[in-house]
Amino acid sequence: MAADKQIIIRISEDKKEAFMNKAKASNTSVSKLLMDFIDSYLAEKPVNELDPELVKLKSEVAEMKQQFMQWQQQQYEMLGESAA
Repeated sequence: MAADKQIIIRISEDKKEAFMNKAKASNTSVSKLLMDFIDSYLAEKPVNELDPELVKLKSEVAEMKQQFMQWQQQQYEMLGESAA
């Protein structure tokens, strides 16, 4: 079924940016995360049926990706400073 409707919400710029960055670090899209939440909320895909260990591992991997991206950015900045 093709999606043909939109939901518009108000959110602070900081929260929006953090959410988008975390989604990107998790190698997913904001739309997918929100659609997954809606599906879970509507009980089409209940969250409680997910393996808790898998959920924990996914969270840990996302956290490590975020930390790596921060470290990588720091390295690029350091290289840029030493080249100047």
